[in-house]
Amino acid sequence: MANEIQVSTSLNVTKSGATSAGSRTESITMAGDQHISNVQSVGTSWEAIQVGDVSTIGYVYARNQDSTNYVELALANDGSQVFAKLIAGNACCFPASTATMYAKANTAACNVHFVISEL
Repeated sequence: MANEIQVSTSLNVTKSGATSAGSRTESITMAGDQHISNVQSVGTSWEAIQVGDVSTIGYVYARNQDSTNYVELALANDGSQVFAKLIAGNACCFPASTATMYAKANTAACNVHFVISEL
């Protein structure tokens, strides 16, 4: 089978009569067959994002399900390589360059929904 991964991203901004927009939809063929959907309780110390049996990560979707606190995503467990800050209710989707990523909540633990696919 082909094109098992579907990724759609878009951003539309309208302010003071001006509009900016960008969008892209991709179809990607998976070489492997592993993927996971998981809600992880992310605490206030850096912790590894649970990837299950997915070894060669292709894409990651992350949504902060908390209504108050933000969550940071990083490549290092000391916070030196933060690449995303998900405020309450925010989501992001990105191609991963490593299988080892970390998350940390601000103030109190947050549930984060992750969907991770093998490439």
